[in-house]
Amino acid sequence: MSGFDDFDFTYKKQKAENEYKRVRLISSNFYLSDFEDINHSLSLGLTIGKEKRKALNEDLSIYKGWEVIGRFQSFHSNDDLTLFFFPGIGLVLGFQYKLNKNFLVNLETIPRLTSTIQHNSTITKLSNLNLGFDSNDIALGLMYRF
Repeated sequence: MSGFDDFDFTYKKQKAENEYKRVRLISSNFYLSDFEDINHSLSLGLTIGKEKRKALNEDLSIYKGWEVIGRFQSFHSNDDLTLFFFPGIGLVLGFQYKLNKNFLVNLETIPRLTSTIQHNSTITKLSNLNLGFDSNDIALGLMYRF
């Protein structure tokens, strides 16, 4: 962990036995630079999906599922505003270990297919298509059960 850029907040709600709905707030950021011309950027993201768990033993589970991804970014520089929208889908794969009654640790990865739609005053275009999975996409999580 080299900073606070890759932190997400995930909320999971049990819907049935071993089935959960998940909502994840993707790392967001805001930056402001060049105070004379006021350049700034804002990024927000949200995913919604489902997961199913299978117990391997009393404390360890494996889970899989899917999520719909939506991320938005705006970039403003020199009176030019560019908007980016990153829609996609992801496959959720993970392990979860029960530390005690309330705390769990999980390790998950989300291979995904995303695209980039770019819009500014002169053009709207699909500028990128990405099928992604690499070692940077493995997340270690600490969960608290209410």
